[in-house]
Amino acid sequence: MRARVLVAKNTAVLRWFDGIAPVEALPSQVLSFPAGGKVIRIASPGSALRPGDVVAATDAASSLLADLARLQERLAYFEQLAEGIRDTGDEKRAAAARARVELGAGLVGQAQAALPRVAVVAQASGQIEATLASLGQTVRVGAPAVRLRPAGWRAVFELPRTL
Repeated sequence: MRARVLVAKNTAVLRWFDGIAPVEALPSQVLSFPAGGKVIRIASPGSALRPGDVVAATDAASSLLADLARLQERLAYFEQLAEGIRDTGDEKRAAAARARVELGAGLVGQAQAALPRVAVVAQASGQIEATLASLGQTVRVGAPAVRLRPAGWRAVFELPRTL
């Protein structure tokens, strides 16, 4: 595979070179528990992850996970109401409904921001290669939870020193 990379500015001087670089998958990462306790949730091998997905959690995260689920349900309900009110054409009620949606979205955002302190949350897309803990197991802070294979590729180009 050959790739040409070009980033030019109006004042830039461009120099072309031939370069060869091996393209390889990103290395695996081990994700660890940020809080100790009894494991109540862990992703299974082969699971595909998106940023923000909860990979693993201990009982220290149970109340926050329950609150987050409740807040997400309320937000979905408020969004559905706002859509119905918007179709009626009543601007005053539509503005109030939009305000409720914004408030709900803010509360969901706060809960999601607090989640990485007590649960393992995916920071990037990837796939679970292996689980390193099991449900019901008691773990300490920093114990390995899963091995994650990040999505994407890496290439390292070596440039000649004469450039």
